[in-house]
Amino acid sequence: MVVCIFFIMEPAFIARHPPPSSSSFLEMHTGAGPASAPPVTVKPVPEASKDFFRNMRDLQNSMEDFTLAHDGIVQLIGTRTNFSDERLSTLIYQSLFAFALLLLVAAGLIPWRFLALVSGWALVGSFHPKINQLIANIDKKPLMDAYLVAKARLKRWLQEDIVLDEVPQKREVEVFELQQQLGEGTWGPRLYGVAPYDLQSPTRIASNVPKGAARFEDVQPPKGWQWNAKLWRLDLQSQQWVEERMITSVDVETDGERWVYDTGSQSPAQAALNAIVDGSNTHNHDDIWRRRRWTRTVCRKVMSDPEQKAKSESKT
Repeated sequence: MVVCIFFIMEPAFIARHPPPSSSSFLEMHTGAGPASAPPVTVKPVPEASKDFFRNMRDLQNSMEDFTLAHDGIVQLIGTRTNFSDERLSTLIYQSLFAFALLLLVAAGLIPWRFLALVSGWALVGSFHPKINQLIANIDKKPLMDAYLVAKARLKRWLQEDIVLDEVPQKREVEVFELQQQLGEGTWGPRLYGVAPYDLQSPTRIASNVPKGAARFEDVQPPKGWQWNAKLWRLDLQSQQWVEERMITSVDVETDGERWVYDTGSQSPAQAALNAIVDGSNTHNHDDIWRRRRWTRTVCRKVMSDPEQKAKSESKT
């Protein structure tokens, strides 16, 4: 309000009520009477004028200051809160959480107005020349030594007391080995897919060919995971995964190789029609499949600590 009164409105009033130009008048100018000059309005400067280029320079300087301030804030806060250093970010998170719980109870007991008043006057007083000179004359070596000691203690405490979940997550993935019947007792090449390709699957209903890998070696773990077990393990509980997926029209082997075969893939009328078209009584095996389930353990890939990664890179 003071700035608006003394630096905006008073100059505007004096511009509308200018003092007399002659020095022969002895009376003090009080601005009494009607306005004798037009109001001062801010007009855009011409593009080819010096003021225009000065404004461009000031704008560039302001943008540079904003960019430097933004980068400084990101460097100060971002690198400490983005869990690049998990121990430090964990400490900050726990401290903020505990402080928030404390304020939830004690916020009404803190004199916020007094703190704001003291902080404001401290900020204003810090620009006084004597204060600046007093700060400049302070011996900074003890402060620096205390800072280094506190930093070393904090680092040691982070390494000893902040316990991270260092055991990687483990999951089990599955793949289905699929084979198509080519003739009586003859089955086609193997295909390893992510779905059992049963009669009720959308891919089977749409008459689409199943997709997958031709060999176990071509099966890749999910993104962000890596193999934990060396070999695939055959699921001997075929009946269990068939019931969990509510798969019908199949025959399940309870021993042996644990294949799950299609049954009832054609109606009697369709089978008779196929026999008439083919000119024989042989059964059409084009749509008979069998499958069995394999599992393997994977663990989540672990990103190494930045300090350890830097040390390993420096050694190499």
